[in-house]
Amino acid sequence: MPHDAVIPTICLIAGSSNMGKTTFLEALIPELLQRKIRVACIKNDAHGFDMDTPGKDSWRFSQAGAQAVAVISPHHFAIIQKTPERASLSEAAAHFRNVDMILVEGYKTSPFPKIEIFRQTPGRKLALPKEDLLALITDGDPPESHIGLPIFALTDYSRVADFLIERFISHPHNI
Repeated sequence: MPHDAVIPTICLIAGSSNMGKTTFLEALIPELLQRKIRVACIKNDAHGFDMDTPGKDSWRFSQAGAQAVAVISPHHFAIIQKTPERASLSEAAAHFRNVDMILVEGYKTSPFPKIEIFRQTPGRKLALPKEDLLALITDGDPPESHIGLPIFALTDYSRVADFLIERFISHPHNI
C-alpha cells in the first residue's frame, strides 16, 4: 500500500461465541450498501484456515515454497500470504482498496472501536466493559453497568448502519 494511502475506518463487532455476530454482519452489510457505503470484512480465526484447494495451481505454488500466492480472475483477486506470526489487524486492513469501512468480527482485545453483541441467557456475562464499547446490541434490556451506551436490538440493522455512518463517515473526528 502506498505510504500516503489511508486505511478505512475499522469497527469491531465483538462478543462471546454464539452471540450472532456473523448473522448480524450478514444483515448489516446490505444496509450499509444501500447507503452507498463500501464495506470490507475481516474474520478473526483463532484455529487457522486454508483457502487453497489441494491439487490446484495456487496450492501447488504454495507447497513448492512460495511465500505468497495471488489468484486473479476478471472480477476478484485473492492473496494468500505466509507469515511468521499472526498478522495484525492493521496489516490485514492495509490490503483493502476502494472501501469506506472495514467491519471486523472478533479481535475484542484490539484497540479499535467496538460494538458488542450480547444475547441474554442465564449465566452469560458481557465480554467487554462499558468503557471499551461504542454501543451494545442485545436481545433484552441492557445491564445496569452498560446504561448510557447507545443500545440497539438484534434486528435493528438499519439504525446500526445509520449509527456507524454518523460516527465514522459523516463525522470521522468522532472516532
